[in-house]
Parts: sequence; C-alpha cells; structure tokens
Amino acid sequence: MEPAAGELLRLHTHQVDEAAAMAAEAFARVPAWTYIFEGLDEAERLAAMTWCLALTFRRGLDQGSARCAFAEGKDGGEEEMVCFFVFQPPRGLETSTLSMLRNGILFSYRFGLRSLARLLEVQEYHKRVERG
Repeated sequence: MEPAAGELLRLHTHQVDEAAAMAAEAFARVPAWTYIFEGLDEAERLAAMTWCLALTFRRGLDQGSARCAFAEGKDGGEEEMVCFFVFQPPRGLETSTLSMLRNGILFSYRFGLRSLARLLEVQEYHKRVERG
C-alpha cells in the first residue's frame, strides 16, 4: 500500500541531497547563514548550505529522526518532496568528537577558517539561548 500524500515518511539516503537543497532554499536569507558565509554570493551560499545541511540530515538518518512528505505528481507523474524535518531528541542529535573534527576539517577546507569560526560562534549562541 502506498502512503497517502502528505504523510510523514522516514527519509532515505538517496533523498538527502534533495532535502538539503530544499532546506537551503528555504533558509538562504536567514541572518545566521548569511553571517556564517559572509562574502559568498547567493549561489555559493546555497551550495555551502546544501553541503552543511546534507551532513546534518545524514546524522538524522542515522538516528531515525529525519522525515519528509511528498505531494502527488501532476497527471499521475512522480511524487515531489514538499517538506522535510529533522526531529531533535530532547538531548539533541548525538555527534562524536571524531565526526565533528572530520566535518570541521572538511568545512574549513571547503569554506575557510573564518566561516568555520562563524559557524561555531552561531552554534554557541544557540546553545546559550537554549540554556536560558
């Protein structure tokens, strides 16, 4: 039995890039992202965000917290992903130190140390806000 249109389904590995691109488009002008990737034009920022978000979403896959929904295709065509979520467990998504180091090194190589420093600064800000 096929799922009903709009039903939240577990995201699969082959759908991560599509979900990341969708999320990057949705958040491309959010001040935190424009701050992290200051100096990149919009197309470059979208590519950088898509890369970063795909890493995050793959972590969500590993922990079973990534979900998506599809709309029925027009005239019986292929279904289209219309939304995507990563539900965050109360303690947050688990990330190993090795994973953070590996991804941080890749991040700094791709986007520079300044962008990495800004990303860490934004993450720390959000942690402080969550703690109150």
